[in-house]
Amino acid sequence: MHNQKLDSALNIFLSTLDAFHPSIATALRPGLNRDSIIEAFESINFDAPAELIQLYQWRDGTEWSHSPELDIVPGCYFLPLEHALTQHCTNELFKDIGEPLWLSFRILSDHGTGGYSLATNAAGGKVIERCVHDSWKLAFDSLSTLFELSAACYSSGVFRTEHKTSIEIDWDHFERLEQEFAVG
Repeated sequence: MHNQKLDSALNIFLSTLDAFHPSIATALRPGLNRDSIIEAFESINFDAPAELIQLYQWRDGTEWSHSPELDIVPGCYFLPLEHALTQHCTNELFKDIGEPLWLSFRILSDHGTGGYSLATNAAGGKVIERCVHDSWKLAFDSLSTLFELSAACYSSGVFRTEHKTSIEIDWDHFERLEQEFAVG
């Protein structure tokens, strides 16, 4: 099932990136073939929500070596499917950390153990924030909302380009904006 709201959010995000810093959008890797995405999730026995398949059809994460680095939200980059699958399988050792995390798939990483995950349909299909110190929390109602927040971060000044090779982050502004989009 194709989600028009997610399509719209992803297109707005991409056009916002192009307006903000055109070269940054080149950090997004080309999308993958639907059948190969489904096969990849089946190989790890993960019931991927349609939105997750749609996301990886749109783009396959970001290049790690791109400068400036493309954050989806401050401090978090979009994991390529191959890396996300590896991390998910590695996390099988930690199944006892709690059902919401186990029934989710991490799509954004903070370069460590934190980031954002999309829950399976059975677990509510919401976006979960994996916090280093607080375990986890429900963050957004949908993947669409996460990318709407990202576009708002770029268009409202959370991300600022000070130089061609770096992006500054206004963390206070991000916290206020994040509250507007958070699970209500």
